[in-house]
Amino acid sequence: MPINSEQLPQIITQLEQELANAGFGNVEVVTADYWHTYQQSIRKGRPGIYFAAPHFLAWTLHQHNFQPLLKLAEPLKYVIASRRNNSNVFEVNDLNKKTVCTQRALNLDYLLVNAAFDNPMHSAKTWPVWSVLEEMKKVQNRCTAFSISDHHFVELELAAPDNFIRLQQGEIFPNFGFAIHPSLVEKYAKKLTEFLQRKSTYDLLRPMYRQTASIEDYPIGYTEALATYWQRKPAGN
Repeated sequence: MPINSEQLPQIITQLEQELANAGFGNVEVVTADYWHTYQQSIRKGRPGIYFAAPHFLAWTLHQHNFQPLLKLAEPLKYVIASRRNNSNVFEVNDLNKKTVCTQRALNLDYLLVNAAFDNPMHSAKTWPVWSVLEEMKKVQNRCTAFSISDHHFVELELAAPDNFIRLQQGEIFPNFGFAIHPSLVEKYAKKLTEFLQRKSTYDLLRPMYRQTASIEDYPIGYTEALATYWQRKPAGN
């Protein structure tokens, strides 16, 4: 799971217990405390069940023949925002040489910042944090701007109207979803899908929303953002 173990420790413990009670005692919940390990597992298609962002999920499906299970129902979009009272920032280009808070490298919010500038020599500096939302709530931090999901940005707007402005919006994606390694499909896919749709599991993982996923939700084009950094396997292999 692409979260830090310190972010939701109680939910992680409860999820492991629920899995054990449902007969999945040999399924371990692994968090992304070591982000490089999490990404490399996806990149190399290591056996497992992954909860991942759409471009990572597309990689597992099209590069390693994973099977999609469920996805969050709401679409996913990221925005770059800055504080309204910052008189030096009116547009994305004003962030040249400035620091933008994002999640870890190769997340969609990180990639949005990289793609916002035509000239890589004149671009913003990214500063990785576990929660951009929490950074935006702080009175002081080192970031001039923030790359954050539109869902969280709307939350901030409702809580504190006019504190932030949108500088740029990314494209709309299907949301995070679950995918399973082909070697595990026969044993786990059906039972795990049923488990994830139980009311008790739903209540535990809220505000996630259940919706069946398909490979059409995560087209191969989504892997283009990763191909710059990761080597794709040759076609036909």
